Order: sequence, then C-alpha cells, then structure tokens
Amino acid sequence: MDPITRGLSILLLGGGLLVVGPGEAAAQAREDEVTHEVTAQVRSYQHVSLAPLPSFAAGPGPPRTVSTTYSVVTNDPEPRRLVASVEGPTPDGVMVWIELEPPEGAAPAGDEAVQVVGPDADRGPTPLVTGIEQVSATDLDVRYTMETTVAADPGDKQVRLEFELVP
Repeated sequence: MDPITRGLSILLLGGGLLVVGPGEAAAQAREDEVTHEVTAQVRSYQHVSLAPLPSFAAGPGPPRTVSTTYSVVTNDPEPRRLVASVEGPTPDGVMVWIELEPPEGAAPAGDEAVQVVGPDADRGPTPLVTGIEQVSATDLDVRYTMETTVAADPGDKQVRLEFELVP
C-alpha cells in the first residue's frame, strides 16, 4: 500500500468520517440530531424589604422625621398595591405617618404621608403605593414622621408594621 492510499484509509474520529481508498464509495457524514423540550415553570413572586430604621425618639412637641430605604420586586402582570398594617396594640398619644417613594410607573396612594398609627389611622391594610407593575427597584426612600402628645407615657413604645404587596 502506497503512502497516499494508507493516508486515505485513516479513520477521522473527530468528524465521524471513514475515508476509504480510491475506487471505493465516497464516505458520507453522519449527523445525529437530538432535541430536548425544556419547560420553565415561572412562579408569581412578590417581595418587599426594608432597610433598618434609624433611632427614632420624640417627646411632646414638633414631629420628628427619619428616613430609610426599601426595595420591591414583583413579576406579577396584574398591578399591585403596597400596603401597611399595624400588628398589635398602639400606644396612646403616639402618631406615625409613612411616605414611600413609588417605583417607576407606580404612584403614592395619596398626596401626602399616610397616617398608620394614631386616632385618625386605619389599622390596615392601608395603601401606601398603588399601580405597582412588574418591577425590581431598590433604594427607594421611606420617610417616617412621629409625633407624640402629653398623653404618651414616657418609655419605649414599639409599634409593629407589616408591609405587603396585594392585588
């Protein structure tokens, strides 16, 4: 066998071809095709998170305001509202208002801060932001304003607020 014929008789592993010598049938490339059908199950997701609240103390007198930030994520195509609810008792003589910066495309629930604690407050769920559509937003501003009257006993007064996205 001459060197050319011997070279043509080499099996080319990478391409899957068998090259044969002169006078033999031409080799055919073999293509194997395999398919997979992939199904992605996308679940509805809503999440609100708040950065820690700075120290917040006030005595009778003018209101005091502190700020922090929040994040909101939802993939739900139906518009959502961000609401706050008061959990447990609220102290006498303490009033708290909240104002949230809405994510792009949404709007505040009112023209001013919403009272969530105090005699004029609705225990909730109280709308704070409306029209939240599919969004992932971080570092949005939250402003808490607290006012106390002489009816508030001295000492720590804790109020637990729950924030959630609802239809």
